[in-house]
Amino acid sequence: MIRRPPRSTLSSSSAASDVYKRQRSVTVGPNAVGINFTAALGFNISGVVQTADGDPVSGATISDGQHVTLSGGDGTWSIENVAAGDYTLTAQLSGYVFTPPTIEVAVNVQTGDATGLVFTAAPETFGVAGVIRTSAGDRQAGIRVAALQGGVEVGEGTTSANGAYSIAGLVPGSYTIRPDDTDYQFEPTQRVVEVATDVSNVDFVAARLYNMTLPQGLAMIAVPVTPVDANVQSAFGADVEVARWDPRNSPPYLTAPSADPLMRLAPGRGFWTNSPNERVVGIAGELFPSTSDLSVALMAGWDMVGNPYDRTLPWTSMSIPSGSPASRFGFI
Repeated sequence: MIRRPPRSTLSSSSAASDVYKRQRSVTVGPNAVGINFTAALGFNISGVVQTADGDPVSGATISDGQHVTLSGGDGTWSIENVAAGDYTLTAQLSGYVFTPPTIEVAVNVQTGDATGLVFTAAPETFGVAGVIRTSAGDRQAGIRVAALQGGVEVGEGTTSANGAYSIAGLVPGSYTIRPDDTDYQFEPTQRVVEVATDVSNVDFVAARLYNMTLPQGLAMIAVPVTPVDANVQSAFGADVEVARWDPRNSPPYLTAPSADPLMRLAPGRGFWTNSPNERVVGIAGELFPSTSDLSVALMAGWDMVGNPYDRTLPWTSMSIPSGSPASRFGFI
């Protein structure tokens, strides 16, 4: 019986020169020759992860495509004993973006180790976007929109010609989005959004404010808008007395507050007001078109009709159908 020699494993290493350990299996008997090893010098790639202010960022994963490591408490990192070659480095950490996105390095006998590589980390940010339009669907340009966090403004945007706005650079969190334009009233006045990704459709409905001076004392008033809120006390003030002649009643007038539909604001509808002081009131709504005709149904007796336009209305422009028993009177 002939006994076969056992399989043997040969290995080679050199701790002094950072040689990669390799091994090869050979069968001895007959003699095995040409079992060679090639020594390759290992190189180090190292750097730091930090913020734009130079503060260290720990826990970031650094990869060269073959090896990974984490940045330490001081932000530094190192990938050791890599073979000579070209590498593309990336950094990753949830909630952050990095500049540059990648770093290209080459390590070899001529260049040696690659050190001093810097990834700059910044919190990942998102945007909020929406549209501002009127109740009729007309998009409004030039309206400033602010993003607030804890009552402090942290971002802003302005509506474009198509009424769209966007606010960029928001870190994840809760924000109050608020249109800011004293010429408008908005519905809703503000919206609270949670930002964990880009948020869209944060829309508002805008109604332009019509500002008018309410005289002190007794006056006859009409407004040229179809108001958002037709309550006369909301428009003129709770301390202003508001009345309207109504021959159907006894005595023949209505006073605010009243649930009667004739005590609601509407273009061309006149009211008596008695204000304790002169004031400017802003009434949100759509202006009655200055080129449109307005027809008013009259009741028997006195009627109160006011100018429905945001312009001077010549007395001769008010016409009464031929044969009507109505007469024109004005209050000065």
